[in-house]
Amino acid sequence: MRDVTSRIRGHVALHGLPDSPASDRWTAASGIAAEHLLELSRLFVSTAHRRQRLGEALTAEATRYAHGLAVQPVLEVAQQAVAAIRLYERLGWHRVGEWELTIDEQRRLPIFAYLGPAAGAQP
Repeated sequence: MRDVTSRIRGHVALHGLPDSPASDRWTAASGIAAEHLLELSRLFVSTAHRRQRLGEALTAEATRYAHGLAVQPVLEVAQQAVAAIRLYERLGWHRVGEWELTIDEQRRLPIFAYLGPAAGAQP
């Protein structure tokens, strides 16, 4: 998403789940085969454009796009990201699991797994 001066205001990505233990984990948590899931990731809003509901708009658009492809959106969020968790839950996302993301040999990040709202659902 860009503003009128072409500065990037925010970003979101959707990608398929690789054939890996992560896809097995998502299938187990969601009850949906990995080929019917798209992961929402890399959501950010630039500091200068925060508190304008851009994160909400980007998340909602990514969700609509996934539904248009007849797939279900999912996402991982760090357990300490309280504001992001509130946003996702307000938009109708449901927590379906939790696990740890291994950063390196010494560091692990506790993650919540969220399943997006069903197509046609109202938050």
